[in-house]
Order: sequence, then structure tokens, then C-alpha cells
Amino acid sequence: MFYLSCREGYGTLYLKTSLFQGLYKADRRFGPGIETYPDGSQDVGLWFREHLIKLCTEVPGSFSMSNFPEFSGFLTRCPARISLSDEEKMEWALHEEQDPFFYDYKQFLLNDDVTLPPEMYIYSTDSSHLPMTRSFCEDLDARVFLDDTPPLAEDGQPWLIQNETPLMVRIQKQTYKFRNKKAHNDWNMGAILAGNRSSFARCGPKERLSQEMILRAEEGACDWIHGVLRENLASPDVADAKGYTVLAAATVHGHTDIISLLLDSGADVNKCSDEGLTPLSMSFLLHYPARSFKPNIAERTAAESQVGPAPVAGRRNRWLTIRLLLRRGADPNLCHVPMQVLFFAVKAGDVEGVKLLLQEGARADTELPAELGSLTPLHIAAALPGEEGVQITELLLHAITDVDARAADQDDVYKWDQVHCPAAVGCGTLAPGVSVDSVTLLVQNFPSVLPVPEELDLLPSSLKLSGETGPPSIYYTECTSAPNEGGRTALHMACEREDNYGCARDVVRLLLSHKADPTMLWSGHSPLSLSIASGNDLIVKELLSHGADPNLHLTRGLGSALCIACDISYEHRRSMESKLALIDRLIDYGADILSPVTLTQGNKVAVGTAVDYGYFRFYQDRKIAHCPFHVLMPAERETFLARKRLLDHMGFQLRRAVLSKESQWDPKALYLSKRAALTFCRNPRRTGTGQPKEPQAEPERVPFFKFCYQCGRSVGVRLVPCTRCYGILTCSKTCRTRAWADFHGRDCGALMAAGKMYGAPFTENSRKPLRPLGRAASRKPEIRKGPHPPKCFHSTYKQE
Repeated sequence: MFYLSCREGYGTLYLKTSLFQGLYKADRRFGPGIETYPDGSQDVGLWFREHLIKLCTEVPGSFSMSNFPEFSGFLTRCPARISLSDEEKMEWALHEEQDPFFYDYKQFLLNDDVTLPPEMYIYSTDSSHLPMTRSFCEDLDARVFLDDTPPLAEDGQPWLIQNETPLMVRIQKQTYKFRNKKAHNDWNMGAILAGNRSSFARCGPKERLSQEMILRAEEGACDWIHGVLRENLASPDVADAKGYTVLAAATVHGHTDIISLLLDSGADVNKCSDEGLTPLSMSFLLHYPARSFKPNIAERTAAESQVGPAPVAGRRNRWLTIRLLLRRGADPNLCHVPMQVLFFAVKAGDVEGVKLLLQEGARADTELPAELGSLTPLHIAAALPGEEGVQITELLLHAITDVDARAADQDDVYKWDQVHCPAAVGCGTLAPGVSVDSVTLLVQNFPSVLPVPEELDLLPSSLKLSGETGPPSIYYTECTSAPNEGGRTALHMACEREDNYGCARDVVRLLLSHKADPTMLWSGHSPLSLSIASGNDLIVKELLSHGADPNLHLTRGLGSALCIACDISYEHRRSMESKLALIDRLIDYGADILSPVTLTQGNKVAVGTAVDYGYFRFYQDRKIAHCPFHVLMPAERETFLARKRLLDHMGFQLRRAVLSKESQWDPKALYLSKRAALTFCRNPRRTGTGQPKEPQAEPERVPFFKFCYQCGRSVGVRLVPCTRCYGILTCSKTCRTRAWADFHGRDCGALMAAGKMYGAPFTENSRKPLRPLGRAASRKPEIRKGPHPPKCFHSTYKQE
């Protein structure tokens, strides 16, 4: 039939020496067809103009993803899964949004209310260039397909795109449009589309020549192919039943002269196979085998042995092929099977490859499918070991727009929290969505990635929580910002690294210089807490110097950066001196040890400080924390002493922070508030007449923090005041004895004198003598006399 004065649809064309039956569009062969010769042979396949562009037979040994099983996990995107009818319906709706060169005159095509000038066709006898509105096209289709199902109506058998090359998509659209015509079934066009040639006669001359052309391209017969193309005997874009083209055959075997010849003859450098592989994709698959990929924590991959490396000459030839294809117009962004080619170069740590692809327009913001974590090239580059990772990260940072892109691993748990299941979030429970079976399977399958220290055998903490409320709000600055938690960013990747601390620090420096956000959380951790847990003090210094907040509240029960510094799960990353220096550095950069930390165990909740968090975690190791010291092995004794030393240092820092904060307040009001809260009066004071005094208005009390002045604990302990001065609290006889020997022995008398000066009433308990506390306690407290006020314990510790 004729459509706008051109042959359209299925038809028969009688030639001098052959008979053609097939699909036409605009006067040309365009789709499935059969050309029959006098000797009975037939050329069968998809046609474009006068040549076959796709055969119904498969060339033996053609390139296929089935030859690369190591990449099977990346084949999450199934090609050719777009319904042609749906795509046709959406084409007009999305035309304006997708067209970068949209001008006002195109409203004639999209808006039927804006009509064309009347009788516009009289100005030209060639109507092919005249624009047609959507309604006009639909009206023509309704007249053409009057007796058949409308071309875009669903009839229960929607076709799917088999090849995503633009020309092949157009051919399949044309075929779908005429799928209900009688000739389509009578001529067995469905078998041609399915690549089934068994029902046709033997191969004709064009079909045999096309198949031989693909084989000759593999052999490198440049002169023979040049002769075929010069005589216009075959299409330079011809492919077998799987979409394996002549250009792909030449590319796979590295024949650059044939590649140039085909491209000069009009071959499509971006034509893909039915699997979605372009010639450039095939080159990258061969140039970067899976064994060339470097291990990285972004994908949780471990190092693999380099077995059978490719010869240097072969790699050089493939690299020349890649450069040639890119120079001749190959689009790296169209290569998405098994993944974008930029990932190949990044995963292999090839700086030159990354630089070349970025220069040729490769998009740096591409990402892997959600099934593979939605990782971007920057995620992987930040996790690469060695100097290559630093260089590639710098290249990518100049090409991306979102340095804080998140991976789709928001439900994952940091590996050291996964290993110690009862202490996964610092409260004896696993994070949401994580089962014990999954963690156990992870540890069994990846022992090299998740090494488990043998000395840690964690159980729920023996520390009893009694609903403590933590420090009063006047002791710390409340944080009002809500945590921004999600998947890992590139900054998380670099901070999580446990290899080559210097290179990891350089990557962090680059990310921070490009405004990476250090406040984002993943698995409860901030970049600062991850660097503390991984043992990289270089990154800790870098983050703190760039303004990272050490008081950022961590989620999943992790507390703060100070809590991570004293957590026994990460103690194997540093020496004791480094741990103490880390705590001091965090405090010097503004870490508030008085910030409240919520502890949870079962249905019990208490609020304490980082010191309480440290003891909470300490008591989770039942063997070391509760066994007698003489029962422990030598290594366990060292661990016990090291942990106690760390907690003592934390207690000292807490006491110093409390005294520094209280020194800013009125000492009289503070002392009276403590005395009133800690003194238990048995009888009311009486007047000389035997009658109780008139009640007097009590002064406003200052809320103060109740904690053990020796160990710093405020949760899970029973605090008892000093019965001499009521100036400090201790949790045990050991802490009381040590406090007296360390500092309170010389301050207790000063506090008693202060109480007399402030007029605080003494109770019977305060006048009772203390029991001897050893040699240090046998000395009488020294009370300063004279015109000067007594020395206050606040100033004493301020001097220390």
C-alpha cells in the first residue's frame, strides 16, 4: 500500500532475477524480509534498504557474555524489556522534556490547538518535509488500519525490544505496527524476528557473503573486506542472529585497520548486540579481566591471585583499539553491559584509562544498579588501595556534581559491629533488619574480610541500668540537629579503610577540599567515628582540622566519637598510648565528655556519659571483666590492665570537665545545693523554747551532676557522699580510698571550712568521724586559717 505517497507495510517486489517479500517504510526495505532466487536459495533476515543488516544464523564462536561468568552478578539489567507500544505512547508526551533543541515552532507538532496554515501542501510537491501533528498521524493510522487492530492498541501480545540500537528499535517499531497484517503470518515473519531460519530454503548469496564477511573480519582479511565494501555487496553494519557485527569481530581480534575501514564505510561504532554489548564494551571486557580488579571495601572484595596475566603485547593492542574507537566516536556512556566502562578502569586502578574516558565525555555520576549497591565510580576510587586511588579520586572529583552521593547500603552494619553480635549497637542488640544467621554466615564466608579477635567473647553487659537521667542540661550544650543517616558516601569509604593510612588520608583531604559532608551517618557511624574504629589517626587529624564535629550524636546506640575511642570492639587498632592521645586530641578539639549517652539493654534504659558507655562495653567481656586476676592468662592480664588504664583516664577527664564547668558558677550556691541534696536531717533544729523555728524560704538549688569522682561512673552504681564534707561522691570503698589518696585527702578539710563559712548546717552524720581509710586517711585534714578564704577544690583541679 501507499502511505503519504510512499510504499508502506508488507509487500512483494518483483525484480529481474529475484523476488522480494517483506516490510517497507518510505519506499525502502525496512524490517524482516525474504529474497528468493531462481535456484531456490533465499536471503532471510532483517533488511535496511538493499542490504541485510541482521541474519537469522549465528556465527560460530561469536562474542558473548556467557564466556565471562565472573561478570554474571553484574547482569542485573535485562536488555530489550521495553514494550514498543508503551514507548510509542510516551514518545510524544516526553518529546518536549527530552528534546534539548526544542523551539517554539515545534508546538505545531505537540499542540493540536495550534494549527498549520491552511492548504500548506500547495507550496511544495514533496510533502515528506512538512510537519504533521499527532492527531493527523493518528487519523492516518486509523484509515490505514481500518480493518485491523490499531497499531498501538494492546492485543495481549506486546512485543519487546530485542536490540537497543536506535536503528534496530525503529525497525522493530515498524514491524510491531504491522504485526496484525495477514502477510506477517503468511510469510513467517515471526520466525525471522526470532532468529529461526529452519523453515526457509538454503542461504542465498547475500546471506553467505555477510556471514563470510564477519569471519574474514576475525581473521584480519582487510583487502577482501575492502573489495566487498567497494562493490557495495554487503552492509558494513551486518550482524549475525545475536547482533555480533563485522565491527565487533574486528574489535575483538584487534584488527585496527579493518575497524578504520568499516567506520570509513559508514559502520555504526555504537551499534550493540542483542546482549547490549557495543564494540567498546567488548574491548573493555578483554582489556580489564576480573583478575585485574583491585580489592576495595566499597564492594567488600578481597584480593585475588593474579593467574595467567595477559601478555604485554596483547594488552597494548587492545589499548590501541580502545583509543581508536573513542577517537572515532564511540560513546562510553552507551556501554552499560555488564557495567559502564568507567567502572572497569576505576576498579582496575588504571589512571590513564580513567583520564581518557573522562576526556571523551564519560559521565562520572553513573552508578551501579541498586542490586549492586548503587555504587558510583567515586565510591570505588575512594576505597582503592595505593596511590592510584588518590589520583583517580582527584580526576573524578573534577567531573562529578555530587560528592556526597550515597550507596544503597543503608541497612548494612559496620563489620566490627557485625562480628560482635551482642554488642552490635552498644546495647546488646542487633541493628534493625540484621539477623544473627546473616551475620554468622558473613563471618563464615569472609573470614579474611572480617577477622574476629579471639580474645573477645562478648555477652550482654552485666552493668545494671536503673533509669539514670544523666548530667543536667546546664553541663553540656544540647544538639538540636537531627542525624542524617543513609548509605555510605565516598568519605565513609575512605575513613573505613584499614590499608595504607597515608593514601587514605590523602583521599579524605581531597574529598573535604571538594566540600564533602562529614556529618552524614552510615550504620550509626560518622566519618570521624569510622576513622577512629579503623585506627587511622591521620584521618582523625584531617577531619578535626577541617571542622568535623566530635560531639555529633551517633545512632544505633554508638554514642559519640569519645564512646568509639573507648569501645573494646576497636581496641586492637591502636596501642594504649595512642588511645590516650586520641582521647586527649578529641577533647582538645571540643569533644564534650559530659554529653549524654543513652544505654539500652533489653527493656531498661539509662542515660550516662562516655565513661558509662566505656564501662558498659567493658562489662560485656565477661571473662576479662569478672574473672579473678590471677586466673587470667598473661595476655588477658595485659588487656585487663590496659582497659582499666583507659577507663581511669576517661574518669579523670570527666572529673576535670565537671570541675571546670562548676568553677564558672557561684561556689556558695553550688555547695549549699549539694549539701541540701546529700544531707539527711533526722530531726528539725529547735529553738531555745523547744519549739521548731519558723520555716524559712529555701534558696534556689543548683542542679548538679551526681557521679563517682574517682572512676567517673554515674550509671549502674550506688553513689555515697563523703560524710565529712559532702563535696564528692564515690561508688565503692575502692574508689573512696583511691580518691582520698589521690586528691580528696588534701581537699576535704578545705570543703569543710567552706561549709562553715557558707553557714551550712551540720547534721549528726557530718559530725561523726570517718573510719580510717589507710595511712593517707590517718592524717588529719589541714584547714587553712587566716584572713584568706579556704582553698576550694575547684581551683585545685584547675591548677592540675
